[in-house]
Amino acid sequence: MVDATFALNLVETVGILVGVTIAVIEIRKSREERRNQFSLEYIQYSGSQELWEHWISILNNMDFSTYEEWQEKYGPRTNPEVAKHWYSFTFYHDTLGNRILNGQIDLESVLLYLQPYGAILVYKKSLPIFEAWRELYNLPKIMGGYEFLVNKLKKRHPNVTIETNP
Repeated sequence: MVDATFALNLVETVGILVGVTIAVIEIRKSREERRNQFSLEYIQYSGSQELWEHWISILNNMDFSTYEEWQEKYGPRTNPEVAKHWYSFTFYHDTLGNRILNGQIDLESVLLYLQPYGAILVYKKSLPIFEAWRELYNLPKIMGGYEFLVNKLKKRHPNVTIETNP
């Protein structure tokens, strides 16, 4: 009797361990598939006409050197049409950087396909806005994902300047 009870308990325990192992493998597989899907979606959008229109609009239509000047000329209340390009572009890159930081997207895949000029040049142009937001709203990490992404892009593409813009 003791041997039969022991054998049944052992089989039951092994069954539970096998079930847990299979569940963990499936969860990891599902997470990897979701991560790959995120990567694919972001990579596809990074080459889209919409993103390029945002980038071109920002670089060609926005000329400012301070947060106040940006608010006066291009803020959402004064110039919503131009502001939407800026918000769409910058928040896309911030979200992308945050997803990389959180492990939802693979950094190497993004760096391989993301066009560095737009991301870096718009970030440089937008620094007065980001710095003002950090101070005005006491949000020291706002646009931190974008900053992380730009730092990685700069390491990979150290010669990106306005003069090298294609």
